[in-house]
Amino acid sequence: MKKQLSKLGTVLLRHSLIASRPKQNIQEYLGSILRLQATLNTISRSQIGTRDKMQSQIVALLKYGVKQLDDVFKRTLTTHSQLIDPTSLLTQDLPFPKIPPQPLQLLSTLGTFLGSMSGLESTYEQIYADVRGSFLSNSLSETAAAVLSSAQGRPNQASVSPATLIRSLIALLESEMDILQSIVRKRQTEVFMSTSIPPMGQFSRTFKALNTQIRGNPSSNFRLTLTILEDLALAQELIDKSSLPRESVDGIKKDIVALEREARGIAAVGVGDVIEDVKRRGNNVLMLPADANVIDLTVDVCSLLW
Repeated sequence: MKKQLSKLGTVLLRHSLIASRPKQNIQEYLGSILRLQATLNTISRSQIGTRDKMQSQIVALLKYGVKQLDDVFKRTLTTHSQLIDPTSLLTQDLPFPKIPPQPLQLLSTLGTFLGSMSGLESTYEQIYADVRGSFLSNSLSETAAAVLSSAQGRPNQASVSPATLIRSLIALLESEMDILQSIVRKRQTEVFMSTSIPPMGQFSRTFKALNTQIRGNPSSNFRLTLTILEDLALAQELIDKSSLPRESVDGIKKDIVALEREARGIAAVGVGDVIEDVKRRGNNVLMLPADANVIDLTVDVCSLLW
């Protein structure tokens, strides 16, 4: 044992590639980390006087090596997380883009290695959630902006309904789950739920903005209120039919229920305003048209509902 430990300086020098960035041969780099960890285990069982100093040196090398692997993971994932337009892809019935095979293999190798090594302080799970969560949220932003513009009735703006945002969100999340399962081997549901927080925030902010617009004039926005309630009900149905993990589905449904509750409260005010307006205008109708035509009040009420 002493003879083996006397060669530790040579061992550390041999594995000094940890102190440089991983090159193309990632397997060699991973092998170096594994051998260093085995050396650390050997030292921890030894009785030599310089054990603590050797341990601290190897631990420092391991931490540096894992940090380098995390950086490679982040750079690769970021490079292949370019924004997409989910609404356009859905309209054209096109598949959502995947990460190409070669970088996906690298990400999968790193994810498997970092997830299986106990004691290595890797942040690759958080890196995945941050990078891909931002990708999902930003990919939804254009659709969300179009929904708000349509609700505000801006001229020369193609109409985009809240239902379009819902379908885009669910399609993005389902596609993301497929990618995540190829990269993250452990705690998949937990990582997916963290990844889904930014796009769900984008979704919630959009519907809250719609509710705020309606609250400013509930009666004139009554049709929009009904549309939102219908679309939120559709969201519940689509989420239930999706392939997303049940734990994620339950969390998303809670957010939708909260938005639906807020919309129903605003709708109740809108209904009250409409009823009072109909009563007021109805009292001013002294007689029906002699030619049996529809009065303006009937047309206005119908326009609120259809």
